[in-house]
Amino acid sequence: MKEPKSFFTKMLIIILILALVFAGCLMIFIKNPQSLTMKGPIIVVLVIMIGLVFTIMTWRQFKDAKRGKIIEDEMTRKIELRAGYYAFRFSIFFWIFLMLINLITKDYTDELLILGVLIPGLLHIFWKLYLTKTGNLNEKQD
Repeated sequence: MKEPKSFFTKMLIIILILALVFAGCLMIFIKNPQSLTMKGPIIVVLVIMIGLVFTIMTWRQFKDAKRGKIIEDEMTRKIELRAGYYAFRFSIFFWIFLMLINLITKDYTDELLILGVLIPGLLHIFWKLYLTKTGNLNEKQD
């Protein structure tokens, strides 16, 4: 069982980082109002959605830790590592794909960068949910 104090400290740090990222986005939009024309609202909605999902997941873990439930066990650690492995593996191919698109068209550089940052995180969430649901953790390497 994880020590609750270290868990709460880790969650507090992550929440503070998320708040700083949100504040940074807000400052960019305040300083540069023309960025709110087309891409701005899409970025704001994506940041808010990711923040809400993360906050809900953190709040559930926080409540479970207060109740004395086991937060992380060996299976959770293996799922987290395997999901990170798959997300990293697929994000490499995704970045190569984005570089090829950037070579063909130079018009969508900002959008490609945003996708390149968001997709690996979404891939990690997808693989974590998939591996949790199926429990398919083969010991052999892929």
